[in-house]
Formats: sequence, C-alpha cells, structure tokens
Amino acid sequence: MSTKSNGTVLPEPSVQDSPVPDPSAQDVSFNPRTPSFILVITSVYFAFFLIALDRMIIATAVPAITNSFDSISDIGWYVSQSLALHTFNSSIYTLRT
Repeated sequence: MSTKSNGTVLPEPSVQDSPVPDPSAQDVSFNPRTPSFILVITSVYFAFFLIALDRMIIATAVPAITNSFDSISDIGWYVSQSLALHTFNSSIYTLRT
C-alpha cells in the first residue's frame, strides 16, 4: 500500500482494474488504399494547395497595391485584411452548415 503526503492510504491497483485488449477487436487492420482514406488525403492536399495559392496571390498583389496607393507603410494592413476576411468567411460558412 502506498500513502499520499497527507497520510491517506491508497489501495494497490489490482489486475482486474487494468483493461485487457480484446483480440477480436484488433482483426480490422489499417488499409491506406481504401477510397475513404484516399478522399481524406486528397482533400487535405487540396486545402493546402488553396492556402498556398492564396498566399501567392497576396504576395503578387502587394507590390501593385502598394504602388497604387503610394504607401509602403500599409503593407501590414493588406495581410491583416486578408486574414480577417478569411476568418469572417469561415464564420459565415460555419453558421450556414
């Protein structure tokens, strides 16, 4: 038996307290070639592609926007506005579903 710092005695864990894995539950093996797995991975890749595309568009547009407004001090606002717009759009999308 073990004791806590305040003097209370803790019972020893018994063998019955620990869960024993069921061998029949492990019959299902992981197969990465299933259509659902391929769909999930493809969706994740597509999401990363769209994020990268968005960042490239912003990076390409910043010099043109800066030249248009003749203000280099506002560069931080362009990215902040883009992130705020994405946050707003994702909030609207979440409310619709």
